[in-house]
Amino acid sequence: MARLPDFISEDDIFEFFESHSGTDFLDDAEEIKGPVLDRRSPQKEVTTLRLDPALKRVLKLIARNKGIRYQTLISMWLTEKAKEEIRRTGQAK
Repeated sequence: MARLPDFISEDDIFEFFESHSGTDFLDDAEEIKGPVLDRRSPQKEVTTLRLDPALKRVLKLIARNKGIRYQTLISMWLTEKAKEEIRRTGQAK
């Protein structure tokens, strides 16, 4: 089986797995015992978002094909769009 490359950023990880399956790297996997907590990640805040039912179905389908939850897909896309807008307008974070 293939080996995972060394990633520099979270964006590199997302980009890599857009064209690769995690199942191709099971030999690199390690069992983790006990709770997993990434202290480097900032706390997430719950936000309610009203979506058209047809859009929600499409998002769920896309997310399922990528092997992620639709909420994760929405968050990833919003993050990408915000970064693009910051680069385009030159606004600081």
